[in-house]
Amino acid sequence: MTLATLPVDVRTAMLRDDRLADRGEAFQATDVVLERNPPPFRRFSIAAISQRRIVVAIQVGGGPNYTELWSFDRAGDHWKGSASKVFFRHHMLETPATLPELLYWICDGYPEPPQRPLEASGPVL
Repeated sequence: MTLATLPVDVRTAMLRDDRLADRGEAFQATDVVLERNPPPFRRFSIAAISQRRIVVAIQVGGGPNYTELWSFDRAGDHWKGSASKVFFRHHMLETPATLPELLYWICDGYPEPPQRPLEASGPVL
């Protein structure tokens, strides 16, 4: 999944006044900026999409490093939402990378690691 696969309303809300790198692209993971045109400080990680809701994880670099979870609900032909949770972690690159991990972060109270195997099925978003 890439940013381009998300609805325009969702991409527009997440961009705000900032650039956003796509999944796997370079982003400014630290607060040390050595380039004249550094990569974005934020990077799309993963999204869970249903007919009623979209949840997106965004890695944020610089200092401190954290993950934003955005939640969008369908409102007719549009999507409305905002950053719903922010997770601060010691390891700057820790962010959900799979759908089961994303669902765990949302439903089970990250940051504690799961004590059970992650399953592909989960609650309807």
